[in-house]
Amino acid sequence: MKRLIRQDSYGKEITMGVGKGFVDKVLGDVFHPGGLKLTSELAQLTGIDENTDVLVMACGEGDSAIYLANDLGAKVYAVDIAPEKIKEGTKKARKLRLLKRVFFKNASVYNMPFLEEMFDVVLCEMTICLFPDKLKALQEAYRVLRPHGTVIFSGVIIHDIPRETEKKFRELTCLFSSPSISEYIELFKKAGFKDVKGIDRSEIAVEQYDELKKKWSKLRFFSKIFLQETVVNEKEFTNLIKKGERLIEERKVGYGIFIGKK
Repeated sequence: MKRLIRQDSYGKEITMGVGKGFVDKVLGDVFHPGGLKLTSELAQLTGIDENTDVLVMACGEGDSAIYLANDLGAKVYAVDIAPEKIKEGTKKARKLRLLKRVFFKNASVYNMPFLEEMFDVVLCEMTICLFPDKLKALQEAYRVLRPHGTVIFSGVIIHDIPRETEKKFRELTCLFSSPSISEYIELFKKAGFKDVKGIDRSEIAVEQYDELKKKWSKLRFFSKIFLQETVVNEKEFTNLIKKGERLIEERKVGYGIFIGKK
């Protein structure tokens, strides 16, 4: 079996099929459950307005950062490890004449180029479930947050999936390395955050069910190309896709919001 060693999006060496797998290759790095409607909800929960200094971690192409600056008037810094994402975000900000309100930086979430206590709110959507070292990313968020500031993350959550099923899914996508709500809460507390709350928003995953099925259809098409990099054969892949559909319907794979204070 062919096994490839490479770096993931956050600078950590992984073995293909164990870390970021071929499902993530096909889906791509930009996946925004809930869209800007959810971003708006996160902003309301944290009280973001024109007087708020915000950091967006793992910002992708910057849609959320630009929304917070353009629609709410916040001053926003946004970081991502991928230079092409930062370039695209900066291009969007320039087009909207927002370069004095939103600033894109090419940086790892594990080592951000900011002084301590710079931000009122640290926000991260979806991507915490992709971080190999979630605690380290949360500790870095804590470092740059001002006293009494707010951290708010959203991401995939996993509920009571049999260990063997979870293990097989992890060969396809690192989304299945996601913690449960209670596990996330403990991670936030371990990083130093107080008053941590987890909000189950698994209906967001259900709402995106049709789109996920379309993406999975695409995955079926590409399966023969990428399965050689995993320990999953084509028959197992088809069965796992069907199981994945059922897990979302049963809300065993869901979505959550996590909010805490420094």
